[in-house]
Amino acid sequence: MLLYINSNSNVDDLSTTSQIANAFLDEYEKHHHMKIKRIDLIDYKLPELDREIRRKDDSPETHEKIQRRNEALNDFLNAEIVVIAAPIWNFSYPAVLKTWIDAIVVSNKTFKYTPEGPIGLAGEKKVLLIQTSSSKYSKRPHLNFGLNHLEYIMKFMGINHFESILAEGLSKRREEVQKEKIDEARELARKF
Repeated sequence: MLLYINSNSNVDDLSTTSQIANAFLDEYEKHHHMKIKRIDLIDYKLPELDREIRRKDDSPETHEKIQRRNEALNDFLNAEIVVIAAPIWNFSYPAVLKTWIDAIVVSNKTFKYTPEGPIGLAGEKKVLLIQTSSSKYSKRPHLNFGLNHLEYIMKFMGINHFESILAEGLSKRREEVQKEKIDEARELARKF
């Protein structure tokens, strides 16, 4: 299964992030026979890791929150490919994506501690980040905290196949960059 995680609050026709991601997914479907599960994190309403969840409170509300977070974890574990669409907001990604990350980075599920240190358990997944930004972070990669964090988290969980499509400088060259990155996404989808 290919799991598509959209963290953008913009509607598809107004979102460069979504348009690039949709170009990738449409092309992927043409060339591969794999189920695609699409999750829009804005509508998904994944509960944050709160005190009740941490204490495993015995209320029906807490059980429901835990079940929702476990669904997100199981979707991630069952995916062979994960495509994450995320614009850069304030040098990182939208908060809903951090909530999703907190739901999938789970001890003894996606990583475990050993006497030698932590080891990843997430297996042979491929992860693609499609990221958009108004500015150019390639000239200052240390400021792209979202990309850096996602790449680190994936490696922490044992995922070594991490790629990205970075559509940057959209404030000055939106149409040109969007077309270029849609073409790049389609090309990558054929062989991903």
